[in-house]
Amino acid sequence: MSRDIDPGYGPPPGRPNGAARPDAAVPFDQLSKQYIDGLDVPQMKDPAFDRPLDATDANTKTRAKLIYRDMPLVTVQNTWTIDQCRGALYAHLIGQFFASGLLCDSMLGDDRITSSLNSRASAWLGRDAQFKAANDSDPAKKCLQAWRDWWPRFSGDSAIREMADYGTMMGFSHAQLKWDTSQPNLDYAPSLVPWHPVYTWYDWMLRCFQAIGQDGQIAIIPGNGKWVEFAPFGSYRGWIRGAIRPCVEPWLLRHFGFRDMARFGEVHGNPTRKGYVPMVGDPKEREIFEQMLAGLGSDTALIVPRGVDSADGLGYDYELVEAKSTAWEVHPAQIDRCDMAIVLALLMVNLTTQVEGGSYGAAKVQMDVRSQGSQLDNQTWKSTLYNQVARPFAYLNFGDANLAPWTWWDVKSAGEYSDNAKQFQAVGTAIEVLRRGGVQFKDAEKLRLWLSDKFGLKDLPEFDFQAPVAGGGAK
Repeated sequence: MSRDIDPGYGPPPGRPNGAARPDAAVPFDQLSKQYIDGLDVPQMKDPAFDRPLDATDANTKTRAKLIYRDMPLVTVQNTWTIDQCRGALYAHLIGQFFASGLLCDSMLGDDRITSSLNSRASAWLGRDAQFKAANDSDPAKKCLQAWRDWWPRFSGDSAIREMADYGTMMGFSHAQLKWDTSQPNLDYAPSLVPWHPVYTWYDWMLRCFQAIGQDGQIAIIPGNGKWVEFAPFGSYRGWIRGAIRPCVEPWLLRHFGFRDMARFGEVHGNPTRKGYVPMVGDPKEREIFEQMLAGLGSDTALIVPRGVDSADGLGYDYELVEAKSTAWEVHPAQIDRCDMAIVLALLMVNLTTQVEGGSYGAAKVQMDVRSQGSQLDNQTWKSTLYNQVARPFAYLNFGDANLAPWTWWDVKSAGEYSDNAKQFQAVGTAIEVLRRGGVQFKDAEKLRLWLSDKFGLKDLPEFDFQAPVAGGGAK
């Protein structure tokens, strides 16, 4: 390129070290042409770096008729060593999920992990589902009604819950969409069939997950009408942030703590029976006494012969020797600390019973965090269902993916409704006071929008200005 020609971008002519001119960025096509022209560079279409496209296309109906057969999961590993857990996590980090999937199944048998996942899921799945049409058109309303009618069948099984649990633990989860074409009121009725993470791996070249099935490997393309991918931290390397990583160590230590506490109890929980026999006693009597002492069990009654003088050492006797130690305190402390670590990883707050001092304020903060966590789960699933299930549903049944309705759960807490009521009351009181003070608002619509924006009164209905209603005593 000649130095005398001003390309229109970059530093001004004659000042190569000067500052770039504003609004004069280098056009990509010119830059690529400058460096690629004259070079024998093949033009390649790499799917890993292609532009993001709407996977709902003309082939969606063809894909909807396919059914991929998964592999029966008959491999079980329920005993894990430290080295095995580390190996599973190392493989997990590079996108190989066979070992970490089995490890996740084992961890789901832990009471603390299971109860935390139950608490997390019930915070939003236990609420009523809400629906909204794509727009106010008649086709969008018809699509919404069809979606609402099928929703109890679609959400009635455990598929969404299973995907949510594995999505939290592994950082991702997948399900195959099966379409029923035999329903009377729908051409294509969807259902979810979860695909276990053991039989998935991440293809670094194609930048997508691959499913391993009986018929080979299948690229998982979210939203193409055949696959649903729940990835709360994103599809690319989102598994790095799965809860399995922060939970593995406390899970292991927790079980080690129970094991060590049981062993400690075997030694320190059962006192030793120490028997005394005469040095010159009859061997047969000594044997009988030893057998009686060993077989006491829960029957602690035992008659032992003594001499004339109990201190002469000629009689039989026994005593309980208890191992006294405070070392037992380390075991419940270790288990409690592991419990807290697991709950923090899964629920973002510690146990309610562990709020120091019984502070109401601290407990309220925890509940606020829990509420925000359920709202985050709700928003993630709202987007997942819309893009990967509702859009194919609308396309297959109504011919337009943009008619897809929105679905979410009413996760607002009782405190949030109470706060809104107080806020609404405060706003009403303020308007009344201003009106009595002679202030008259000119535009009710502008006031409504301002109140909705500044005071958090979302969807405040329209209202008009009227003369104040007379008090009950007025005539």
